Amino acid sequence: MKKILLLAGLALLLIACTSKKEQASDAKQFKEEYESYNGKIRAKNNMENRTISIDEDNPFVYINSDELIKKIEGKEDFFLYLGSPECPWCRSNIEMAIEVGKENDIDTIYYLNIWDENGQEIFRDLYDVVNGKVVQKVEGDPNYYKFIEYFDKYLDDYILSDGDNQIDVNEKRVYIPLYMHISNGDVIEMTTGQAESQTDGYMELNDIVKQEQKKLFEKLFKVSTACSIETKC
Repeated sequence: MKKILLLAGLALLLIACTSKKEQASDAKQFKEEYESYNGKIRAKNNMENRTISIDEDNPFVYINSDELIKKIEGKEDFFLYLGSPECPWCRSNIEMAIEVGKENDIDTIYYLNIWDENGQEIFRDLYDVVNGKVVQKVEGDPNYYKFIEYFDKYLDDYILSDGDNQIDVNEKRVYIPLYMHISNGDVIEMTTGQAESQTDGYMELNDIVKQEQKKLFEKLFKVSTACSIETKC
């Protein structure tokens, strides 16, 4: 019996060590991925990407869409970040997300990158207005449609601009960055991390912006799992 317990203990220790090693690898990859865009010119708008410094001891763990849906349907309790390294708003507050996460002992935030290395959609769908009509340009990942169905009541409408006209796609939209605390299949808290005083994704981040960011992430990471975003307790 003692031998069985010892073997079981060793197995658990091995799993824990392997898990920590994998998380450290993900954290390093996350750092390298985000910092690799420092100072690069974004082809979409010819703007220079913000230079940021990511702590190698960051909490981000890569997740794919299948794993994400499995966690939601399994009613797990976890933090999620949907974003991409070239997104200017993501780059604006990622450092604050890491800082506040550490202050609140958040050791894991699952990360789903929604764009490929060329800035093309690999999770969401994409619509455009052509000759006054809404046309789908990119079909979304099947798990994307599950995601927006599960969290429909928390997401914004997908609205396109056509001159002075606003056209509703009749679908919800995940706008990035998006940070979520998900538990028991529901949203406990969510935020874009975007300060109200920040009007541009490329502007310099002054102390006012940073303080606003900090408050948003403190609310995200400190909220109790006994509450939901609707109960506001």
